[in-house]
Amino acid sequence: APGAGGLPAKLLVTIDGIEWVFAVERRARTRRFGQHRCSIQGRSVTALLSEDYMPQQSWHNSAAQLTAQQAIAQALDFTGTSLDWAVTDWLLPAGTWSHTGAPLSAALRVADSIGAIVRSHRTLQQLTVAPRYAIEPWDWATAQPDVTMPADVIVTDSLEPDVSPAYNAVYISGQAQGVRAHAVRKGTSGELLAPEVVDALITHADAARQRATAILGGAG
Repeated sequence: APGAGGLPAKLLVTIDGIEWVFAVERRARTRRFGQHRCSIQGRSVTALLSEDYMPQQSWHNSAAQLTAQQAIAQALDFTGTSLDWAVTDWLLPAGTWSHTGAPLSAALRVADSIGAIVRSHRTLQQLTVAPRYAIEPWDWATAQPDVTMPADVIVTDSLEPDVSPAYNAVYISGQAQGVRAHAVRKGTSGELLAPEVVDALITHADAARQRATAILGGAG
């Protein structure tokens, strides 16, 4: 049953020694002769930051500059959720940050501007903003793996080509107080341009570089 304030109850699930905490969102029961079945469905506890559970709010920096990390931290104030920031931070000049929605949508908006991902901690009420590619795909062949898995433990293996243009350059543009960058994948001539991206939060070269890396990393 829901907990205090009507919020979902939380369950700790342990599988092979690895723990997860889920917020139970759906409960169902089916009974028939000789049979009684129940099921539950849940999501990470940071789902409680979404519009399903939190009222819409507005955030902006019309009066003073702040960093992208600070913009998310402001949205998470008083929610009990911490932030693990794993991307390069950049400055948002006054008047460039404005968002209306739930705290989770604010975090997603900032992350989307640079092509980053937002993920939930397995057990803690914590959001992580991380690069879409921890290592650029064109460097995978020489990268040192974090984990090596012997082929003998793999039960099923499948391969499916992803056919898309092999873009090697892109223009990334801000708006009123933004910057415009021409990013070219290293080792290429940059002759195949991806569609230009325009985002109000591209206000620094670091932001443009991270967005370009996400776009070119997923191309071809």
